[in-house]
Amino acid sequence: MPTDILLNLLQYLVSVPEGQYYVELIDNDIFTSPVQKVAFTLLKEYYRKYHYLPSKDIATLYFSDAIKASKNIPKGFDYDLMNYLTYIYSPINEKDKAYIKDQIINIVREKKTSKAVLEYTRGNISINDLQNRLSEVSSLNLESKIDTNKLLIEDFGIYQLEKIEAYPTFLEDLNELTAAKGFYPPQLIVFMSSPKHFKTGMMIKLAVEYARSGINVYYADNENGEVPIRNRCLMAICEADLDWITDPGNKEEIKEYLTRFKKYGGGDIFIDSFGANSVNLYQIETRLQYLKVERNFVPKIIIYDTLDKFLPVNWEKEKRLRLQNVYNDAINLNKKLNVFSFTVSQVKQQALEKRVLKPNDISEDYGKVANAHAIFAICGTKEEMDLGIRRIVPVAQREGKRYTPRDICVIQINEATMTVNEVFDKEPFIYLD
Repeated sequence: MPTDILLNLLQYLVSVPEGQYYVELIDNDIFTSPVQKVAFTLLKEYYRKYHYLPSKDIATLYFSDAIKASKNIPKGFDYDLMNYLTYIYSPINEKDKAYIKDQIINIVREKKTSKAVLEYTRGNISINDLQNRLSEVSSLNLESKIDTNKLLIEDFGIYQLEKIEAYPTFLEDLNELTAAKGFYPPQLIVFMSSPKHFKTGMMIKLAVEYARSGINVYYADNENGEVPIRNRCLMAICEADLDWITDPGNKEEIKEYLTRFKKYGGGDIFIDSFGANSVNLYQIETRLQYLKVERNFVPKIIIYDTLDKFLPVNWEKEKRLRLQNVYNDAINLNKKLNVFSFTVSQVKQQALEKRVLKPNDISEDYGKVANAHAIFAICGTKEEMDLGIRRIVPVAQREGKRYTPRDICVIQINEATMTVNEVFDKEPFIYLD
């Protein structure tokens, strides 16, 4: 392949947000020179570590550090590499982007097809595996050019009447508050509450119980850190406290819990931790593509803890507009990947002591209520919190029940062991005012 096309490929990766989607799909053996191979390898290493590609200034520092850390570099190679880096970060012609994108797709298709056929001929994969891989290759990033939509009235009888397949939660009364008896793609669902009302705990419990039912969950955290989220997931699976989970003497018993969990459920949870206000959802998409290719992990659910602290793809100076953009980014990603997602939100300071939260109590921007498919509130008076009680109430839904004093889900939680039990006798916790 001509060298200029390979340079254009690298330029596309670093200059077009969508380009990062291809980083994990490309192998460095497509490049023809040592300088190209090393440049791409360093970019790929950076992406795997930080989940996005660097700016030119950061790439220059990163490449320089890599050169200093290396031994036995051929004379002049460091100069050639740093000189080539300036070409990589040269502006790309807007008119050429579509052509370069097609070339990248062709490169990836060719390599993946060859690899799949080779593995089949060596007896490493079955004919069904081969067909599945070839099907994935053929559909790689291709947008449908055929209008498959039907006219509602004239084409009635052509399209199939379908019931939406919802994925119920582990809480029966929460499912009853929804129209579909659960949640489904491409919904974005928000749980709002005052501080210390088990918001993250609810996200973790949803992740664990969905995984227990056989569904893969991707947990994107930017508040707590990977280790605390992982520990609390293990606490929820084993129904044990933190001291027990972190005791090295219990490692084999925890392993038995996880083996049974996987055997009888089949789902799994991947936890990623990012810096607050440092990552946008393009980068989440590329991360998920990497997990699909390298780990064969494809989630049905994404949990953002918290979506408010991710960046929008399109920047706005005003914070409320940034929040609305990132909510729209999440819904668009849900549509693209055929997933649904959960996130959490704080409430305004004046709502901290309220027994029942309402739409205008959500923090930062009321537009979150308009953009999300459903908003639920986790409520609890001081007396209820002392008993470990929380009430989940519908705040706003595009589909599903509106709030009434009796349309609630009552749970009893034990934060020390991450256990949640549904309380079906709701009368003591119904407020008629």
